[in-house]
Amino acid sequence: RSLFYWSRMYATQLGTGEKYGRLRPCIAINIVNFNITSQESPHTTWHITEDWTKDRLTDLLEMHFLELPKLDKASGKLSKRLEGWMRFLAANTKEELEMAIREDEIYKRAYQQLEVLSMDEATRWQYEAREAWLKDEATRRSEALEEGQIINQLNNAVSLLDILDDATIAQKIALPIEIVQRLRAGEDAEKIKKESRKNY
Repeated sequence: RSLFYWSRMYATQLGTGEKYGRLRPCIAINIVNFNITSQESPHTTWHITEDWTKDRLTDLLEMHFLELPKLDKASGKLSKRLEGWMRFLAANTKEELEMAIREDEIYKRAYQQLEVLSMDEATRWQYEAREAWLKDEATRRSEALEEGQIINQLNNAVSLLDILDDATIAQKIALPIEIVQRLRAGEDAEKIKKESRKNY
């Protein structure tokens, strides 16, 4: 099954008429809750090699197996980050999950995503609707702040028109010199503000 999914991932890289040279390595990571290899390590990496010399045929195929049942026997032999992720994924109780979450904030975010995936359709819709509202609200606040900054820049530029030349004003206020020139020509600042929100 893993080879089948890997082959589909590899083959779908190319569109019609594209060259084989565009193919990039595909790395399959299999996380399983049972023993699938004869190796003692819970993490093994596989490639295609020549039987006698063990020379690697290609780097385009790489397959990893993370066997969760072997984790306890290999404690301390894996990298801290890899062992942490495997223990998080192998957790069978709420207490084990909470222990992993306390160790690193990233596991908390992963747990929250797992909760979303396990929601029923109605609950997921409510969650996604709230996430959309939060993003819209953040965008509105950002736009309001940006508009206030533009207004301040324009007002400051106008106040300096009788004192400094256009290039100096543009440099001090951080405005394009074209905007300062339009203000000096008497163009409406409100019109410039609306255009500025779109262009810079």
